[in-house]
Amino acid sequence: MTYLSTLAEYRRLLADRTGEALEIGDGCLAVLVDGHLYGVHEAPNGTVTLDNGFDFDMSAWDEDGECWEGDVSGFQTSNAIANPRYVEITKS
Repeated sequence: MTYLSTLAEYRRLLADRTGEALEIGDGCLAVLVDGHLYGVHEAPNGTVTLDNGFDFDMSAWDEDGECWEGDVSGFQTSNAIANPRYVEITKS
């Protein structure tokens, strides 16, 4: 997997999932709102809001491991795509 192919997969998985976020690991989720893909963190109480969103930064991608730097391995990154889990976005 590459940085760009991972983001493309997040977009594909979220295309028809309005109001939902895709779990991508370690309390991070991907959201697609008005065509903009970005990440959010799960709140300590387990809710997911669009507050404090962040853009996916290529510098956080581990080319050798084919995963995000915070992931244990490429398996964690690819598993989030192969076996998607969605969380409802809570309105803030």
